[in-house]
Amino acid sequence: MKEDLKTLAEKIEKFRANTQTEEATKAFFIAPFLKLLGYDVTSPEDVVPEYMADFGDSCNKVDYALLDKAGQVAVLVECKHLSEKLLNHIAQLKKYYAACPSVKFAVLTNGCDYMFFSDTEQSHVMDNTPFLSFSISAITDADIACLQKFDKSKFNVAELASIAEKAKYDGQIKALIARQLSKPDDDFTRYIISTLGAGQKTTANIDRFRPIIKKALNDFINEEIQRRVTPKPTLEDIIEQDLHTDEEATLDKVKELLSGLIPESDIKCKRNKTYLGILYQGKTNKWLCRLYFWNDGNPAKAPKIGLYHKGATNDNEIVPYTTMGDFSEQLLSRAKMLLQK
Repeated sequence: MKEDLKTLAEKIEKFRANTQTEEATKAFFIAPFLKLLGYDVTSPEDVVPEYMADFGDSCNKVDYALLDKAGQVAVLVECKHLSEKLLNHIAQLKKYYAACPSVKFAVLTNGCDYMFFSDTEQSHVMDNTPFLSFSISAITDADIACLQKFDKSKFNVAELASIAEKAKYDGQIKALIARQLSKPDDDFTRYIISTLGAGQKTTANIDRFRPIIKKALNDFINEEIQRRVTPKPTLEDIIEQDLHTDEEATLDKVKELLSGLIPESDIKCKRNKTYLGILYQGKTNKWLCRLYFWNDGNPAKAPKIGLYHKGATNDNEIVPYTTMGDFSEQLLSRAKMLLQK
């Protein structure tokens, strides 16, 4: 659906200037959008055009009534020209909604912008605020996830009613937080003062704490954003950060010695119970050498190094460790062997 919506957004921009009427808006932009949700405006099984929505004393008609799988009216769709501001037409849709008590959802659109309404505050009375609103040209993944619930094949009144209620409160909570971030109100400031035990809740103390709270809130948000966008360390990073001093120095020596053969980024390490393996490309079957510097957790034991030696136990010859220079030829030979595999 995401790619289809992107294509539709491009079509809207391309033909915006050529779309002169409401009927053109419906045919060129709104009908294709409804098609993405499984509603074909040319099929009487999916849509009722010009659906009667009044109390019998007028001839009010909503542009489309979308039918669910049982053939019942599920959603009202009121369409406007591409240039119309939707806020100017909420009252009209609200009137249509009131005339259709069996309907739980209504959509107001100009082909580019969409508002989805329900009756979360009072049954059969459409809310003044949409629980979902977006512009096709700037639709988010979260919007699409909610929109997909309106697909005819997935349409579930109870589930959508729950989504509408949660979305309404979600929007209100975000608006409340935004206000506190901009200017903490008196009630919120009093709450912080009381919770901290920071003196009397006088006007002077409230005014003193307001900028302190504002700064703390904004600093917290910025720090959270920074924490979440900072890449998490890889397992190799964690291991290397946890190396003992001698192990770290030896790892650096190995990287230096093999710098002409193997990129430093391809030399990794992995610890097990008895040794620290220095590996080519992080693969345990491509080990370069093994460090037994802290064998069995006893630092008093003399450090040893495991070197590749065909025929030794597990092809691993363990010898006393002095300096890496003593084993440079064997290490270079092992590296060349791994590069040939």
